[in-house]
Amino acid sequence: MALTEWVAVAKVGDLADDDMMMVTAGPEEILLALVDGNYYAIDNWCTHAGGMLDQGVLHTDTLEVECPIHEGFAAGQPRTIAVWNPRGALKTEAWRWYVVDKQAPQEVKDAILDYFLKYAGPGGLTEQDDMENWNYASAASRGTIARRHPYNYQMGMGFESTDRSGPWAPEDALFSEGISEQNQRGFYRRWSDLMHAESWRDVPQALLKR
Repeated sequence: MALTEWVAVAKVGDLADDDMMMVTAGPEEILLALVDGNYYAIDNWCTHAGGMLDQGVLHTDTLEVECPIHEGFAAGQPRTIAVWNPRGALKTEAWRWYVVDKQAPQEVKDAILDYFLKYAGPGGLTEQDDMENWNYASAASRGTIARRHPYNYQMGMGFESTDRSGPWAPEDALFSEGISEQNQRGFYRRWSDLMHAESWRDVPQALLKR
């Protein structure tokens, strides 16, 4: 479905203020929320645990929906920014920022900070589990069988879009909806550029839109 195609999913009045409901747009299930007279829409499934968000809890103060399965949050706007910095063949340093509304009450900011530290901080529930997985994945990649076969990074390939590009994005930037391996493809494409360049002058430079 093209991003510019409008689809009628509900009528004004079907949804009460500070409430949410699941609607369908073609084959897609969408979570529609109405908060302070403004409509918001996101995918109706949690990208982490697969929970149906219309069965969760709407937090109108932070514009977030609490997943009914793992009590994580799906936001109506970006809430986290991650940067992965290679530090060697088998080491990666992760930087992560969590975004909180500047005008949110202090108690809301404190609650979100407490949640992120316990859930996704360096010593949090999921990060500890994920780091163990990454360590094992790196070790397994050095094995005899793993080195015989190339990894497949085709998830989401062919479904990329340039519709969300803005002045901050390179002219050839691609964006993917939902879960994909677009980031991995971009990472290794850039790695290939660096490895094949004879000098820094030969490294392709991104052309930013003005």
